[in-house]
Amino acid sequence: MARIANVSSSTVSKIVSGKDEAISDKTREKVMESLNRYHYRAYSSNTTHTKHWLVGVILCSSISSDTTLVGIIKTTQAAGSGVVAFNGFDDEQQEPTNITSVRSQNVDGIIWEPVSENSLKINTAFNNTDIYLSVPQFQAKEQRCRPARLPNISEVTASTKP
Repeated sequence: MARIANVSSSTVSKIVSGKDEAISDKTREKVMESLNRYHYRAYSSNTTHTKHWLVGVILCSSISSDTTLVGIIKTTQAAGSGVVAFNGFDDEQQEPTNITSVRSQNVDGIIWEPVSENSLKINTAFNNTDIYLSVPQFQAKEQRCRPARLPNISEVTASTKP
């Protein structure tokens, strides 16, 4: 690109990375014109400003997982994000394993449907982390045919990490 614009490679690098305060408008315009003409895309991840979220989902049982998970996946994929999902199968002993697993995936946020009210005690696993956590209101097992309202992806992505 530098050869095409007839400038040094460091000039192109400065313009692409936004560190071009000392470069003249004329040179900047010439480089940008060349970049646009050849549909140049920088390889560095530092030049992208689009955040691709990874959302962890921990559901309590298969009763609630079908429609809830499908809705979460559709919404997150439409927003250009991804999902990793775990199912607790109504087993309180499985839940800590699921939490550890979802945290190991470097997720940006977690939607967690606790298996029981006792499960809420392990909420401390998320203390001192930069993970956005959404815990819908607990529902007893017999009420799970209608899952609690989960946040939509815009609520999750609008939240910034502390």
